[in-house]
Amino acid sequence: MTVLGRTLSAVGLLAIGYAAGSLSDRTPVANAQGPNRVFELRIATLSNKEKLEVLMSRFRGGELKIWDRLGMKSVGYWVPTDSPKSQTTLVYILAHESRQKADESWAKFAKDPEWLAFPKEPDLGPVTVDRTFMSPVDFSPIK
Repeated sequence: MTVLGRTLSAVGLLAIGYAAGSLSDRTPVANAQGPNRVFELRIATLSNKEKLEVLMSRFRGGELKIWDRLGMKSVGYWVPTDSPKSQTTLVYILAHESRQKADESWAKFAKDPEWLAFPKEPDLGPVTVDRTFMSPVDFSPIK
């Protein structure tokens, strides 16, 4: 495993642990899902450190509301604590009813009239998004 792979794995585990811990106090929310619910870990890496705030402003400015409307539920958002990743990386987890629903939601998002009209200036430049789908194990406090 490469250093990058270990780092991403550590960030993913940290994010999952944090999400599980923060949601464990909200038992009704954590238990209100179907048996096929999946979590999507997304790590967005921007090529330019000035663009991270642009990305987060888009999320704050309404992109997350579109996702929610399409069935993509936010679990949490984080930036790494160490530089240089703290300047170029956003880590987040979304919950979906199933893997199939996730793919359907992303396809709907790409064609959504509200998203198509959404202001996309300034341009983000190149962005790499790594995505990993996860299912909770039997002893996980969040399912």
